[in-house]
Amino acid sequence: MTKDTYSLPLSTTHSLTLLQNTSSGTSGTTIWPGGRDLASYLALQSQKGKLSLHKKRLVDLGTGTGIVGLTAAHCGASVTLTDQEHIINGAVLSENIAANADETAANGGNISTLVLDWNIHAQGVEGIDPPYDIVCGADVMYDISFAEPLSHTIAALTDTKSTIYIAYERRDPLVHDRFMEVMKELGFKGTKVTKRATGKIQDQDSLVDIWKFKKVAVKSLPADA
Repeated sequence: MTKDTYSLPLSTTHSLTLLQNTSSGTSGTTIWPGGRDLASYLALQSQKGKLSLHKKRLVDLGTGTGIVGLTAAHCGASVTLTDQEHIINGAVLSENIAANADETAANGGNISTLVLDWNIHAQGVEGIDPPYDIVCGADVMYDISFAEPLSHTIAALTDTKSTIYIAYERRDPLVHDRFMEVMKELGFKGTKVTKRATGKIQDQDSLVDIWKFKKVAVKSLPADA
């Protein structure tokens, strides 16, 4: 097992320290560019006063190492980290939560964890209490088969007042197009965050896109969604 620490600057005086395991054979224990960029974006917008995270209820989908959700909690959000069971109960995420617990509490944030399968209707999962103020997901859209279950999960967790941030690398245009298609079918409108809005946190050559979605029309989900 190869473990190393990663430090993500959140301000001039504070950083988020995270453990990652790059040799685990699973994507959920590694910090990927989408998570890095989305976490930095949330921190930057919070610092500038353009995004209020304090006391906001936020769900982090496919949390992995926790980089996005822990950043939001550091900014004062009430965060539910969700992923598959082996990630939620794994050493990497548990250690990252513990390592940042004091700083999170000092800033008014709190963290909980929950196993969430996108193929099961989210509103029927114990511990889920929609609608949430914010839903985030980083590096979660890399397989076309994820487009429908992820979109349906987002729809089940949100209403027209919610804001959704999804970040991922542009690997396959078919995957991106299908995700955007399903989100539109479910009543969401997406806008890409400009690189200027990310400040200096994002390499201008980065392949990561950060998308901001709002639900503009309420549409019924399939019965098995």
